Amino acid sequence: MDGEPFEGGKAENHSLELGSGQFIPGFEEKMVGLKADDEKDVELTFPEEYHAEDLAGKPAVFKVKVHEVKRKELPELDDEFAKDVDEEVESLEALRTKKKDELQHNLEHEKEHHYNDTVVEKAAENATVDIPDAMIKAETDRMMQEMEQRFQSQGISMDMYYQMAGTDAEGMKEQFKPEAEKRVRMNLVLEAIANAEELEASDERVEEELDKMAEMYQRDKEEIRQLLAMQGGVDSLKNDLRIQTAVQFLVDESVTVEAKEDKEA
Repeated sequence: MDGEPFEGGKAENHSLELGSGQFIPGFEEKMVGLKADDEKDVELTFPEEYHAEDLAGKPAVFKVKVHEVKRKELPELDDEFAKDVDEEVESLEALRTKKKDELQHNLEHEKEHHYNDTVVEKAAENATVDIPDAMIKAETDRMMQEMEQRFQSQGISMDMYYQMAGTDAEGMKEQFKPEAEKRVRMNLVLEAIANAEELEASDERVEEELDKMAEMYQRDKEEIRQLLAMQGGVDSLKNDLRIQTAVQFLVDESVTVEAKEDKEA
């Protein structure tokens, strides 16, 4: 800008999918028609509402070099494609049936999960809870960390994301804060319920979870157990399951109340 580089304006070997809307308006349109090894100066103006006030509404020149151009080619949908996708099926029709069943199962699971969340949220809203600012900050930081790890796995730097999202680290923390407070409130309520009802995760439930983890990570169950023990994760696992037990307790109680109300009506 004005012949000088600006913070967050440089990215090397970055993959850009046309139509993704990753950069400021107008940038992707300027990429159309470019070939490998092409270089181009892209002149654009930052949006007036851009998050960085020193850039908002100002013109800038992006020096672009194209290293390679890729085209998405969709495979032919036939039985061979189905076998490549899932070795357990023998035909495209079998794959479609399996995916349909999986989708139905996922939808039912998501519906149940949403209902459980709603029950816990209602309980948390009606509870009087003192929430330390430190707990909200810790949860906000954890959410920021999760987001950063997610984008790093996709090859996207945080500076690049902030440019795309029109915000910065502090702005993102402010966006996360209400959700972080809600999560902390819900967790405190569930902890209180677990304590009041003396709920614990049974040994059987712990073993079931270890079985799931072993299957997910394709590791031996005892190896998973040892890894958790070395990292102090066994107690954390038991507490997570204890909280899940508290969630189920709340859900069961809500179902009982609803059934009673329907009967009285």
